[in-house]
Amino acid sequence: MCDKSDLYQQKYLKYKQKYNQLLHIGGADHKNIQKRIINKFFPKAISNRALIEKIKMLDLNKDKTHFTLSICCDEINHEKDDLPDLFRELLGEVFQMGGLGGIPFAGTTGLNATLHHVPDNGTLFILYGPHIGLSLDGKLGDYNRVGVAETGHACGAAIGAYNQLEKLNYDATKLTNDNKFDPQFNYIVQELLAKNTKSVIKHKDPNETNKNISIAMFAIIHDWIEKFKEEFKKQTHIKKLVLIGGIVINVSKKLDTINNLEDHFYIIKDEIVEIK
Repeated sequence: MCDKSDLYQQKYLKYKQKYNQLLHIGGADHKNIQKRIINKFFPKAISNRALIEKIKMLDLNKDKTHFTLSICCDEINHEKDDLPDLFRELLGEVFQMGGLGGIPFAGTTGLNATLHHVPDNGTLFILYGPHIGLSLDGKLGDYNRVGVAETGHACGAAIGAYNQLEKLNYDATKLTNDNKFDPQFNYIVQELLAKNTKSVIKHKDPNETNKNISIAMFAIIHDWIEKFKEEFKKQTHIKKLVLIGGIVINVSKKLDTINNLEDHFYIIKDEIVEIK
């Protein structure tokens, strides 16, 4: 009869073996698999660093620019060489408005705060959008997290909300939002339902379905940005507003190789507003 330490050791070895197998999904060709998926489903997506080079062409004055970010709070969006990290190098401090799914749940209070942080006669730069994972074996909506044997969803909140709607057959009478400790998820469920998700998102190809979820999430976030623009235009101390909206594509990495594909960004909206 083995003691608990033996059982824990067996369990550890089982998960370690599974994780090591996971690291080799796709073999040496995982990068090409991921490239093909991005090119097929997000053909105009560019790498994070290519996005930074695009921003540099705007010739923004770092001392006169305030950067605000509204992407998902998921840690895979906030690691080294992710967009917050790269923008911090380019423009300095980052004001984060995004909650689950990238929705700017900081709301008008957060907006007013970031507006007041813009230098006089300066520029407010807002990057916004949802995110979607890309696994080593080319599945959109999945992500191989370091140290986790099982592949997980990204964006988990968005896909989870969609799955809940599917389970309830899009019957609004069956939805409950009485959990005061989960308001952001409840909001996402309600908004996906309001946007007629059943007819817009469902596809026989799971990759297409998960892409469509991210597109629907972008539409939800963009509604907030359009509402915020009414406040932007009332400002007297801000000279310019730069808006770039799109979808963050989190590309899974292998620990045993440097031959990994960089995260990408799929631009949907690109706008500069001169504030008189």
